[in-house]
Amino acid sequence: MKVDSDLLREFADQLGVEPSIIEDRWQGRPDLLAEDIFQIPDTDTGEIKDLELFDTQRRAMHAYFYGNAQTISNYKGRRIGYSFIYCLSYLIQGMFIPRSFYPVVSRKKTQAEERLSDIQTLIDNAKVEIPTNTDNKGYIELWNETAFKAYTGDPDGARGDRPARSVLLDEMAFMENQKGTKRAFGAFLSLGNDRKMVQVSTPNVDNDLFLNTFERGTAQGMDGEEGTDEYSTVLSIKQPSFWNADEIDINTPLTEQSVEPVRPDMNIHQIEDERAADPAGFGQEYLCRPILDEYRFFSAESIDRAMDRGSKRAYQHGLSVPNTADTRAIGVDVGINRDDTVIQVFDHIDNKRFHRYQEVVTDQTLENFGFVRPDRGNADQIAQYVAHIYNQMEADIVTIDRTGPGETFAIQLTDRLGRAVIDFNFSDRDTFNEMMGDMNAGLRNDRVTLLKDDRLKEEMNAIVKEKKRDGSTPTFSGKDESDTGKDDTAMAAVLGAFPPGYAVSPGRNADQEQRSHEHPVGDRGNKNGRVENTEQPVPVTSSASFSSTRNKRGGSRNSGHSRRRYNGRHSR
Repeated sequence: MKVDSDLLREFADQLGVEPSIIEDRWQGRPDLLAEDIFQIPDTDTGEIKDLELFDTQRRAMHAYFYGNAQTISNYKGRRIGYSFIYCLSYLIQGMFIPRSFYPVVSRKKTQAEERLSDIQTLIDNAKVEIPTNTDNKGYIELWNETAFKAYTGDPDGARGDRPARSVLLDEMAFMENQKGTKRAFGAFLSLGNDRKMVQVSTPNVDNDLFLNTFERGTAQGMDGEEGTDEYSTVLSIKQPSFWNADEIDINTPLTEQSVEPVRPDMNIHQIEDERAADPAGFGQEYLCRPILDEYRFFSAESIDRAMDRGSKRAYQHGLSVPNTADTRAIGVDVGINRDDTVIQVFDHIDNKRFHRYQEVVTDQTLENFGFVRPDRGNADQIAQYVAHIYNQMEADIVTIDRTGPGETFAIQLTDRLGRAVIDFNFSDRDTFNEMMGDMNAGLRNDRVTLLKDDRLKEEMNAIVKEKKRDGSTPTFSGKDESDTGKDDTAMAAVLGAFPPGYAVSPGRNADQEQRSHEHPVGDRGNKNGRVENTEQPVPVTSSASFSSTRNKRGGSRNSGHSRRRYNGRHSR
């Protein structure tokens, strides 16, 4: 990289050194130039400190400035900091080459704007003055008309701007239309010499354009004879998040094995939480292990251990178990037609989950409960039945599936139990991904106890995490893999064990909006005799069964206190 002599003298004056000293030091070493003039906030204290690059960042910077390639493909583990390094390289190059243009492209505009924010932070805290003409959220222009602009990966948005010196496709593997994006933004590089496309990403799915480009490249960049199959214009860089990635066991806690993080400031305990939630995903995203578009999510061994704990003679379960938990939560997966409606009840005690009750609600269940014309597709019947289980078990919250037809069921149940109901849509993939990760981590760390049940075991083992080629959040399902062709017991278990966060305190407060019923509603019959076996639900006989103010616990525990403790751990 050629350093402009006038700008070099100006920087030397501001740094208080002789121009010849920094000229010799910076010649061929853009990494030293970066460390000499740039500062960044400390991640822990927020104090401004000198920029210190680690080894992989220096290599990436040298690959950009001196690599012999038209495309640089970076197949990386998470938290490497490659995107930051290329933005830093753009800033350095752009200061010395006027009127350069650098598009920064991400799947979402906010992600691209965050990369520009990195550039602005470098400018604001530099030891030398770097004047700007424009410093908007998505566009920065330096005094010499060099500019940086944020784009989404939408190919239609890549029109009308000037030719670029380099284009950064950030997290390319997660872009919805990789081919269209590459083609559209590649046109920015069609004029001039020494233009580069930089592709940076953790892997997402197998055999996509990002991985195909990486595999086509070499560690040398331009290689082979033009016109032959061996000819390559791609410089490929593969860097896991750990130096000893090949030695790491994804099924063993990171704190119990030797790990050598690439970044000195990497938070191993935080990454261990991610590993525990999804070991296979950790292997792919941090260790650059082979890509699986879908894989079994829960560990069969952890499910067996959880059910062994739940099958011990002394383990309490059933409708009559007193509620002494921090929170007793019910999960309801609503099913009509081919799916089933399943109720799962879990006690939350500190960070552990204890499975107390499971029931598949059938027409026979509703007939036994007292309905003359039982129909498990009838939202009002299901709502009455779930509300009765809620009262009989003295539960605190109910999380109910409101996906599709489930919305009507959720409305009916909320009408009866008010703020105790958390309605959840499985299409909220980000939240559901977090809930599934919590369940996985809880099982693997022996914090979840399950009742021994063949169907639950089958459906838990059948849950598959499937990655999407459009870069969207993965989905979970067990219907294609389970013998039953269903996954309702597993989904209800996740809803009960790790419900999504909520903003208001649920429970049996006096201000809870509930509706009491003096008599059975709808087509309920008059079958009000009590069932002798207390492990079966007892039919509703009076309005007290739906009372929002009645304290069934005899004052033995402060339910408001327990709700506050629950909110403190789980509200988001």
